[in-house]
Amino acid sequence: IPDTRKLLGANIVPKKADITGAQAWGNMILSWDWGGWIKPQIDLIAGNNVGGNCIRMIGEVYGIATGMYTEAFYLARHRQLADYCASIGVHLYACCSGKGTPAQVTISNDGAVNLMAGYLRMMGEYPNVIGVDVVQESNVVAKPTDANLIEILSKLRAITPLPLTASTGEINLASAGTAPWIYSMAQYFDFIDIHNYTYPVTMQSLDG
Repeated sequence: IPDTRKLLGANIVPKKADITGAQAWGNMILSWDWGGWIKPQIDLIAGNNVGGNCIRMIGEVYGIATGMYTEAFYLARHRQLADYCASIGVHLYACCSGKGTPAQVTISNDGAVNLMAGYLRMMGEYPNVIGVDVVQESNVVAKPTDANLIEILSKLRAITPLPLTASTGEINLASAGTAPWIYSMAQYFDFIDIHNYTYPVTMQSLDG
């Protein structure tokens, strides 16, 4: 990406029907309503005349381990996504997993790397792929430990030249909370992806 280019985009979101338990992203892959749900979101982001030029798709490679779908099924859907984004000049921010290691999956670091390997190799074929979020919001519950994540990142770098990170869901970088996580882990990432959520506020509290 040229240094002068700004990225403006959004996540592909699952349908309400897909949001059951912790498997929303896997359910979206399984149902894969391309024409009625996924492609229209891309077209809206890229064609809304506000400069939208990037899509982030939260994947779920661990659905392969649980038998939710095969690797071939999973990769075919992501290839359709990558091909379409490339055809309309949209960047793609890839993401291996929304859940990390689900409770129903006991897997080694090498096992996690093997699950991600095919997806990363395929994403490496596309010049419009800007990087990979290895685990969505890695600092929250049910995700790899820091030591495991560091090892996984190291092993993935032997598979792909794509920039790697693990995004973080921070509440407030100025507070105690989870903020120290990104401070201690940033050195292991090629770029930083902070999802800076804020506490709900009322309109009255913003007045004046």
